[in-house]
Amino acid sequence: MSSAATRWTVAVLGSVVAFGALLGVGRLADFGWLPDGDAGWGVLSALAAVGAAGVLAALGWWASQTTPSPPPAPARTVDQQAAATDRAQVEQVGGNRSAPGAGGPSGTGGAPPTTVRQHATASGDARIVQAGGDQHQ
Repeated sequence: MSSAATRWTVAVLGSVVAFGALLGVGRLADFGWLPDGDAGWGVLSALAAVGAAGVLAALGWWASQTTPSPPPAPARTVDQQAAATDRAQVEQVGGNRSAPGAGGPSGTGGAPPTTVRQHATASGDARIVQAGGDQHQ
């Protein structure tokens, strides 16, 4: 049973118990202003119903409270620009990068950063490698 269903079950059962308890206490107490016979039961039942409604209102408020959901993850943005001339090479990776089959060292890595900005210009025989997160090679 979900926690919301459990809370609502407690709320309803609590109001039923409150009705029975108020009716029983009212019947056991000696109220001089209560009429005798069935009329007395009617007045006590009405008073117990009002009390049970109050209990249900309070417990219903409690049962309707929910835990707030976690804040949404920030949007991931990647901005990459590269220019290469002659025999130059530019390699850009917007997140984590591992050598094929290596899996990276133990205890490293994780989620890539939420914002990555990479800009590179290479010429001649240059080689540029940029990784926006962890790099394991």
